[in-house]
Amino acid sequence: MVRSILRIFYWLVYLIVGFEAHSSNHEGSDSSSDYLTTHMDREHHIQGFDMASAFHLHDLNQDNILEADEVLKLYGLDHETAVDKSRSVERHDSKASRVLSTVMEKLDLNKDGLITKKEFITAGSVNNGGLPKFDDIDGLGHHYDEEGEYFLHHEEIYHSTPETQDESSYNHPEDIQHFINHEKIEVKEDEMSRIAQGLPEDSNTAKFQKQNQKEHDLIEEREKRIKSIKAKAQKYSPVADEAKRRGDWDGFKRPLDQADRLRKNVPYKYKIRKSFWGEF
Repeated sequence: MVRSILRIFYWLVYLIVGFEAHSSNHEGSDSSSDYLTTHMDREHHIQGFDMASAFHLHDLNQDNILEADEVLKLYGLDHETAVDKSRSVERHDSKASRVLSTVMEKLDLNKDGLITKKEFITAGSVNNGGLPKFDDIDGLGHHYDEEGEYFLHHEEIYHSTPETQDESSYNHPEDIQHFINHEKIEVKEDEMSRIAQGLPEDSNTAKFQKQNQKEHDLIEEREKRIKSIKAKAQKYSPVADEAKRRGDWDGFKRPLDQADRLRKNVPYKYKIRKSFWGEF
């Protein structure tokens, strides 16, 4: 009962305050910064970073190469925040294609569909204009789950002092959505508890079933969009695809080409094209 009253209260407040300036677009760093500077500040709380560290942070499989799908993740295009901002699969495809083509055009200097550490540092440095920005595309740059994103981009900013942590202060759209998400969790937990105890269906059951169907539809739509943009990313990495086709590296022979260098278990010394001063 109390929970329902609180929900009504927060929705009323939500309607009163509207969509005020409590979004990630107003956080942290200078809006004139390049994408990477802003991203490292807002999403990782890192300022004054060096390009090599930023590269390794986003080189998820630690192969010293940024592939197109890792570029998608760097820009958060496979995260639900960006995915949900698009009206359709086609619209999200369009955004992903634009980001990929722009970033690869700037950073992939030898046009092999991959970004080496050297290319990232050279072409992506602030002196060269930094990583491309896309201010007209909402929801970019996120990495964390729902709870982490709420804390990082809202609670930490707007509810970090005692006077902003009383109940009446949690009246922003982000707060209300956060409470709704928690209520959904409670509804699910209540239903799981009912099933575990072998109790008959109740009013919560219908609520859970409706909620579960909506969640299923949402996840299914997200998966369609993510699958589609990953297919686009694969077009940029024929060398990486060939490396996967050849399988894990074994033996002591030297790699014959770039595809060999990208194969799993290749000794690090063979991943570089030349000695110390070459590609790395």
